[in-house]
Amino acid sequence: MDLYRAGGWWQEEPLGVRDSQMIRGSLCFLLAREPGARRGMGRVISDGASDGYIQDVVVLPEFRGRGIAARSSDA
Repeated sequence: MDLYRAGGWWQEEPLGVRDSQMIRGSLCFLLAREPGARRGMGRVISDGASDGYIQDVVVLPEFRGRGIAARSSDA
């Protein structure tokens, strides 16, 4: 929820179950991180058949402009 707040999207307290349902219900959920720290995230929502939408992409303000959202994993 700290990443949602950093993006200015979530002001109230976390809703618990709803928070985890948002992640579990996504077709894909990605987290940009360094050891012990989250830097950004994004997710894809889809109808599961033909269309998917990039949703909720955010990078913490102090890490923006560094290409974090454009990088691919080496894994």
